[in-house]
Amino acid sequence: KQLDEYLSESFGIFKGKKKHIAKIKFTGRAARIIKSQSWHPSQKLEEKDGYLELSLPIAEYYEILSKILSHGTEAIPLEPPELVKAWKDKITELSQLIN
Repeated sequence: KQLDEYLSESFGIFKGKKKHIAKIKFTGRAARIIKSQSWHPSQKLEEKDGYLELSLPIAEYYEILSKILSHGTEAIPLEPPELVKAWKDKITELSQLIN
């Protein structure tokens, strides 16, 4: 039972005690895809004005950042601030490759 609780506390393969609740804004095609996916048993989906907001517990940023980036401009992290910064930093890093 303890192992099940530990493994179900946060998103992805990097397990651990949940440290944050990630909130991600999805638009367009990404929003339609996310509506039919389950990323975590305790995730929450909320339809907002023109977008879909996904909330779920995370322990680490690496895997969720990868999922966000895979949806391009149709996925934007809203919280926590550290995830937003990691996303911005990665986009900046990627933009340096264009020349």
